[in-house]
Amino acid sequence: MKMKNRLLSLDVFRGFTICFMIIVNTPGDWSIAYEPLKHAAWHGFTPTDLVFPSFVFITGVSSWFSFKSYNHTLTSALFMKIWKRAFIIFLLGVGLYAFPFYNKPISNWRILGVLQRIALCYGVGATLGLLFKPKQLIGVCVALLLGYWGILTAFGDLTMQGNAGQKLDLWLFGDSHLYHGEGIAFDPEGFLSTMPSIVTYLIGYLIGGFMGTTDDKEKIMRTLSIIGMALVVGGLIWNFAFPINKKLWTSSYVLFAGGLSTLIFTLCYYILDIKKVYEWSHFFRIFGTNAILAYMVSELLIIILELMKINEAPDIVINGHDAFYRYFFALWLGSNNFSSFLFAIAFMMICWLVVYIFYRRGIFLKV
Repeated sequence: MKMKNRLLSLDVFRGFTICFMIIVNTPGDWSIAYEPLKHAAWHGFTPTDLVFPSFVFITGVSSWFSFKSYNHTLTSALFMKIWKRAFIIFLLGVGLYAFPFYNKPISNWRILGVLQRIALCYGVGATLGLLFKPKQLIGVCVALLLGYWGILTAFGDLTMQGNAGQKLDLWLFGDSHLYHGEGIAFDPEGFLSTMPSIVTYLIGYLIGGFMGTTDDKEKIMRTLSIIGMALVVGGLIWNFAFPINKKLWTSSYVLFAGGLSTLIFTLCYYILDIKKVYEWSHFFRIFGTNAILAYMVSELLIIILELMKINEAPDIVINGHDAFYRYFFALWLGSNNFSSFLFAIAFMMICWLVVYIFYRRGIFLKV
């Protein structure tokens, strides 16, 4: 598919987000990764906690611009197109967790996850965005954030095993269909926490809507800066009553991360669309124009590496990921934070090269 005219700052921000996502998702050794490259253990915030909401935010911004050709009117044809796309993205997410299929029975497939959350945010968020006017959408956002706060407070606590979202996921999907990376059946992309994450999408959608109302780039930059700072302050204030928590996707986290995403996007907009400083951006644009492909390549490559079995000694078998890290990084630099980080950089560059080949051929994966 040929690439149409796009907002450069949005592509570059998306590409930077994908780049950072791959780096934090694939360290050489999780146990010695730099702390800023890990998610907060529970309450709190690290730079890594900004990756996912930034991508959801970007999806919201780009959606508004993509709906311009439909005059932002929710016709039956557009409704079907939105939900067809959401359904495909959701299935891609389930497929990635199930790959390579032969060693994962359906009874253990993870139902929710990263792409699945993006699909639900896009489907519900786009529908709401087209149904309501901007002021009404702000009211919807407030209702969703307050409602989520009320549900978590009324039907559980804010612990990993006692929160209402985990209880609902266990009831809806069962233990075997949830994420177990935390040591228990708890899904950080759970069904209930999709509720506030839709607001992350809508913040981006509203930002895109504002940008579409004026050609005054200086005004856009000033207004987005104010909005971003207001959201950050709002999140920090709410944090005292409802802690910032990525794994619960708390309402304070929505405001805080949404504000930071807005400010970073504003900075990209200032540098690229106002000052026209392009030279540094091409690397990130490669990822940004083919984001779904980049994500899938990174996930599939790491799965394939971990499926590879290498006999390190007569009774010792390691996977390809560990072998790659040990013999190309740890052997020469020692097993430490820096070598683990360099492995992640190298893996990201391999993914970039794959996506670059598609870019050069003018192939852009769309769903």
